[in-house]
Parts: sequence; C-alpha cells; structure tokens
Amino acid sequence: MKQSTICLSFVALALMLLLSGCGGISVKKMTPDIDTALITRFDKSINVITAAGARKGVFGGPAMVSNDEFTDALVATLKKANLFKEVYKNSKSDYELYSDLVAQGQGVSLNYESALVVQYRIVDPKNNEVIWKKGFNSRFTVTVLQSFSGAVRTTKAQEGSVRSNLSQLIQSLSSAKLP
Repeated sequence: MKQSTICLSFVALALMLLLSGCGGISVKKMTPDIDTALITRFDKSINVITAAGARKGVFGGPAMVSNDEFTDALVATLKKANLFKEVYKNSKSDYELYSDLVAQGQGVSLNYESALVVQYRIVDPKNNEVIWKKGFNSRFTVTVLQSFSGAVRTTKAQEGSVRSNLSQLIQSLSSAKLP
C-alpha cells in the first residue's frame, strides 16, 4: 500500500513538472521592442497576407510558431513601428506584404536554440509587381539556467527567433526605398 502511494506521488509530481511550462507561444512576446517612428515613413497602407510555410508541431516535440501566430506578431510589429500609414490584415491596401517561413527548426539539448528563415516581399496589388524583397535568418538560444522546464525553453526560443527576425525586418524597412 505504501509503495503504491509513493509511486502515485512520483507520477503526480512528474506530471506537474511536465505541465508547468506549457503556456503556449505568445504573440505579445514575439513582438520586438522597437522604437516607434514619430513620423510615418511611407504614406501608403500595407496589407499583411497570412504567412505561409510554418511547420506543424508534434506532440512531445518542440513548440513551433504557426502561420497565424507569426502573422499576428508581424501585424503588431508593423503597427508598433509606425512605418506605414495603415496596417491591415487580409484587406485592401496600397501594398501587400507576403511572408514565407522558409525554414523553422530547433536544436534540443540543455540549451534550446531556435532558428527561423523568413522571406518577405512587398507587392503592388495594382500590377502584382514585387517592389521589395528580402530574407532574414534569425536564431535565439534559451539556456537551462534561464528556465529549467523544457516546455518553457522551447517556447521562449521560438518567440525569441521570431522577435529577432521581425526586428531585422523593421530595421531593413526603415531604410528601404519604396515607390
């Protein structure tokens, strides 16, 4: 009787530890801390098309950012940056922004490193001409010292790689020349 109680206690403890870090990926935590432009850089609106190419996570595997989560973080970042007159999601505008998640992965050891490659392109919807195109490769590492829970490390690593990628996008758009 005593052995079964001890065994049950260990199972309950293991389950608590396993579930303690499973909060999910946060769009807010993927949005980079950036300076907001005081004056809108482009006197045009931009429509963010839902991202494509995200890997699907598997049960027990590393957390992966979905197309919708990435798109929501991209929209929030563009609005925060104030580079465009208006930022829309799947609506009519002067420009359309497409984002393709070309590669998404994560190395798993004591330190979790997430890698993300995104190809962006801005299109003039009047003639479907690509007016700006650029890709960014980002990495983010979360150590076991930063978080003991593997679930928390994988989530933070994914959020960090998206945050880094979006920071690179904003930095590049800040100096871009668009018609």
